[in-house]
Amino acid sequence: MPLYISAIEYFRENGINKYNFHPALERGRYWRTAPLAMGICEQIIRSGGITVTSPLGKSSLCADFRAEPRPQGGFVVSCEDPFR
Repeated sequence: MPLYISAIEYFRENGINKYNFHPALERGRYWRTAPLAMGICEQIIRSGGITVTSPLGKSSLCADFRAEPRPQGGFVVSCEDPFR
């Protein structure tokens, strides 16, 4: 089951970004073109992935990001839910 990036908060002072995820594709943040979405994937992968925390407080690393087309147009970025 994929998780979709739904929001990104950029913190320039420490270079660490905060990512929010949602299980519904429709709630995912989207990019207009595949190269833009793939650029985000590459940036995340180069940084070593993202640690995702479950609602129960368990943490796991996601490093298998990919760009997927949306039915409404544009592309979302997803990874497999490490807790499923």
